[in-house]
Amino acid sequence: MRIGLHLAGRTTMQGTLRFASLAILAATLLPAASASTQVPFTSAEGGYSISFPAEPRETVETKPEAKIFSYIVRQDDAIYGSSHVEYNSELDVEAELQSNAVNFAEAVKAPVTSRRRTQFTAASGEKRPELEATYESDKLAGKGIVIVSGRRSIMAAAFALKPNDRRAAIDQFLQSFTLAR
Repeated sequence: MRIGLHLAGRTTMQGTLRFASLAILAATLLPAASASTQVPFTSAEGGYSISFPAEPRETVETKPEAKIFSYIVRQDDAIYGSSHVEYNSELDVEAELQSNAVNFAEAVKAPVTSRRRTQFTAASGEKRPELEATYESDKLAGKGIVIVSGRRSIMAAAFALKPNDRRAAIDQFLQSFTLAR
């Protein structure tokens, strides 16, 4: 989920993704859902599935360099989101992974407290570059993943407002993520 993405200065891949991050941050303004069931969600365009705690709200934004799809749920004191960006050109994988972690941290005003570079295995068995990051400040705590494939960047992230501890729900959300392609 791209949380806290922006376009500053030159229009880069990282800049576009920041828009998706801001969309997730904006979810804090949405009314909170109260159901505790899981709602399976599949993004045919993004090639992934994830289970939200309620039906996500969709936003789509078209920029000259990319199209951004964001899906967000606010439940109680937590925000859950996923997004993917379809770029017009190939991505610098490492720059994309790192910039998304940093942009999300800036958007939610919570520093990255840990990063782990891994490979995510798609349903096809193909491995994709992935970055897992955790965020924490005096106001919130959460984590997210970023996966890059060709011209697509996918982010899933969730955070909870303190003093509430929603680590189990956040982990469940992120562990439900599957990549179809």
